[in-house]
Parts: sequence; structure tokens; C-alpha cells
Amino acid sequence: MKSEDKPHRSTFVRDLFLGLFSYKRAYEFIRANRLWEGMTRYKAIIILLVIIGLVLGMKILNMMQNAVQSQGITQMGLTTTMSMVKDVAKESYNLLFFGGMKYLVLIFFEIIIFHFVRRTLEIKTGQEIKATYKGFVAAEIRMIKVVVISYFMETVFSVLIGVVLGILNLEFFKVLLVLVVQAYFLGFVFIDNYNEILKLKIKESEKLTRQFAGVSIAIGGVAYLLMLIPVAGSIIAPIFGGVAATLAMYEVQKPTFDMLAEADEPASDLEDTRERQ
Repeated sequence: MKSEDKPHRSTFVRDLFLGLFSYKRAYEFIRANRLWEGMTRYKAIIILLVIIGLVLGMKILNMMQNAVQSQGITQMGLTTTMSMVKDVAKESYNLLFFGGMKYLVLIFFEIIIFHFVRRTLEIKTGQEIKATYKGFVAAEIRMIKVVVISYFMETVFSVLIGVVLGILNLEFFKVLLVLVVQAYFLGFVFIDNYNEILKLKIKESEKLTRQFAGVSIAIGGVAYLLMLIPVAGSIIAPIFGGVAATLAMYEVQKPTFDMLAEADEPASDLEDTRERQ
């Protein structure tokens, strides 16, 4: 039996490393299977999104440059350098997290994320997953809903962590714990694209993601770092994050994929609501 065919024994640490190494696998998978093929059908939208991504990337780069300049780096001693790095990280942290910039990037690039996730699952399962305009609209609506939930929850947890650690005078751990929380929710947004194609409702998707929290933290953490790459990061992160999340979840979950053969479009809570009415 090949190593990739062996069942994954899920523990937090194993899931964490699986999520991290899934980015390397994602790069190889994208190259080997030419996942970008088939995107010409919505070329105009892709061009627009690339422009938006470049603008967001320039904004991130400009923010980091301002942080460096504000340090007055005429003295480059060790203390000054460490202080500069700390402030650069803090400025980027505020921009991408509290400013919600990272979620804005994912909303704009949902059509690209969905394409890469869908193609990845098609290749892994050997089953065609039809892509329709209605399906893309449903995916975009769901992405917005998931982003709102994630942004709200990470803000609540971040505030609670800040208050508790402030009372305990453990401010040193605040940034680390908040980053872990925010990496988890960012990872959840990527994983939900995978769960959406499996026709899981958002609540079911949240529950499944909690079971593999290590994967979510790893996927979100690396995606955040990729977003810090000047200009190109806002384009690279959604693509690699989506494929890495799909490869990792496919391995840990090993679900029954027979349902995909009958799936004409992704599930959405909006459609489920209409059916019940």
C-alpha cells in the first residue's frame, strides 16, 4: 500500500504538520495537473480580479514600507532592528487582521479559489464536478457569509484573549494566541470551499473544521504569510490555500465521494432554505 493511501490517524500535531506540508504538495499538484486550465471561460473576471489583487498587494507593501520608515533607521543596532521588525509585523498584523484585508482578498478571489478546489477534487476523485454560473454565484454568496462569521468570531476571541491575558499580566502571549486564533478562522474559510462542494451546510462545515483544527491553523497561518509577499501574495495565497486545504482535508476525512457524481453545483444555505420553504 502506498503511503498516500494509508489512512491518516488524526491528532492535532499530525494535522498541523499535514496542513503545513500540504502547501508543498499543492505546488507540485498544481504544476503536474495544470489546474489553471479551463479558466479562460471567465477570462474577463480573472483579469479584473488580478488587477484588484495587485492593488491590494501594493497597499500591503506600502503599509510595510511606512512601518519601516517610521522607525528612522539611521541607527541599525540590534535593538533598533528588532524594534523595527516588531513594528513592521504589528503594522502588517493590523492591516491584514483587524482591518479585515485578508478576508477582502478571499471574497474577491472566490471564483479562482472555487475553480482550483473543484479541479483538485475532480482529479483526486476521478469524478466530474460541473461548474455553472449559478454555482459560482452560490459560492460567492456563501463565501461572504462564511467571511462575516469568521471575522466576527475571530474578533470576539481576540478581544477575550486580550482581556484575560491583560488581567493575568501575560501580554507577551497575547500576539501569539491571537495569531493562532486568526489563522484558524482564515483556514476555515479555505476549508469551507472544500466542504461546500461536498454539500455540507455552514454549521456542518464549522463542526468538521473543529475536528481538524490543526489543519485549519496550518492552512490559515501559511496563507497569512503568503499574503505578506509584496504584490503577488494576494494572488498566490488564495490559490495555494485552496488547493492545500483540499488536499489535506481529502486525506484526513476520506469521505464517500459518490455524491459528487450527482452534484451539478455547490451546496449553499440559500438553496437549502428555498427547498424547505
